[in-house]
Amino acid sequence: PVEQVNDVSPGLGVEIGRWLIGDINELFGHVAQETGLAVSVASGDDHAFRPLSDAEWDTRVVGGVRRKVEAWDHDPHQSIEPGRKVLVVVTLLGNIGANTEVVALGEAGAKKFPHVAPNLLFDAGKGHHVLGALSRAEACWHQALDGFEQQGLAMAQTWPLLELASVLRDRGDLTAARELATRAMEIARSGGHPIAEANAWRALANISELAGEIGRTREANERARELCALTGMLAGEAACLGTEGKLLQREGRLVEAEECFRRALEFDRLTGEVRSEATSLNRLGEVQRLRRQFAAAIDLYERAGELYRNCRDLDGEGAVTSNLGLVYKELGDLEKAEQLQRRSIDIHQRIADLEGEAHSWLNLGNILLERKDLAQAEACYREAKRLYEQGHFAHGRAGALQNLAAVILYRGGNPRQTLELLRAAAEAFAATGDAPSTAAVYTTAGSVLEVLGESGNAKECWERAAKIYRELGDTDALRRTATLLDRLRS
Repeated sequence: PVEQVNDVSPGLGVEIGRWLIGDINELFGHVAQETGLAVSVASGDDHAFRPLSDAEWDTRVVGGVRRKVEAWDHDPHQSIEPGRKVLVVVTLLGNIGANTEVVALGEAGAKKFPHVAPNLLFDAGKGHHVLGALSRAEACWHQALDGFEQQGLAMAQTWPLLELASVLRDRGDLTAARELATRAMEIARSGGHPIAEANAWRALANISELAGEIGRTREANERARELCALTGMLAGEAACLGTEGKLLQREGRLVEAEECFRRALEFDRLTGEVRSEATSLNRLGEVQRLRRQFAAAIDLYERAGELYRNCRDLDGEGAVTSNLGLVYKELGDLEKAEQLQRRSIDIHQRIADLEGEAHSWLNLGNILLERKDLAQAEACYREAKRLYEQGHFAHGRAGALQNLAAVILYRGGNPRQTLELLRAAAEAFAATGDAPSTAAVYTTAGSVLEVLGESGNAKECWERAAKIYRELGDTDALRRTATLLDRLRS
């Protein structure tokens, strides 16, 4: 039955389906034992996380799995029924980034095995999401949610609810996103599922962070961390420490942010979460970059990149490559910075990661802007805007609009076009709840209007910015805006 379903997805899915059987936790446990990962994690020795050669991969990992599952195949007491087997194959495919196969096998399997259809559709939705087919991802998640409800699986309903909440968050519909995440949290809490509740609180923290609500973000993040500690979920604790570190970094408290990221890194190494370890190293690199400790930043970014490559995480590799480009831009090596951004774009294109690719186009535009290649910079910003719009990433689109406005102004373009782009950027930032960026755009627009001699409109923009800074408690920005208003009055 596995091979029949896999007919729609030739290649990798067939090979895995041919060999996979048995309990997935026992399978991974056996692979960890065979490769020495379990001993490595227990001892704190990270030698097992080095890159494996092709021969080592075949003999130590693939060969080990095959020997184990072949033994299981002859023991009917350890076999699992075909629908569950397909589900495990789909999960494995997702873990190694084979998203085209995930979609094909997941949707085909959902038709053939109704009892696991919600699980398969949930995974298919994640595959669609990575591939940029957002409407199809949402359709799969809604079907999965309906299926879990019909089966009476309360905790499972939290999975599609949180994925749908993340889509709404990226679109800028924070109110609807918060409603879905809250619904997931209440289901988990009433059902006594602390791990699912922790995931919901983490989602609420991410929504509040995007809205610029620092206090609300901390409150949700602390609740998530308490639940993770209660259940011994070290990976969740690491993620919560990462969120707190980002908040501290945003507040300019880099020493405290670094401490959070280092503690998260310790948890990552205890759990053997190589991808999370790479993310913590990446964040530590960002702290060093902000401190202008560029040699340390490069070292951390390169170590993160190596780990991302080890676990075949192209998304992470693309992101850290782009970050390296930012360092070389600040060092003044614009040629190398451009090469790294273009390499990052290539990596993200290989996995159809629209948001990651858009970020890299935006960074490339900034490099070209510094080179005074204004036409090419504008082309990069427009490509970033197109990708953000295609993926419905409202916050990224707002940033692209802001940069487009700047480059058109530098090129001596129509000031009215610049103001129109700034207006759109301000509205987009406001819709996502990013108050600081909204205020910054109003400040820029006021300066343009002042040059045009429209002092009344300039005053209105700066007063709007001042109101936002006052509500945020940002005294430094409020002082700068007050200076602009005083200049206008004089």
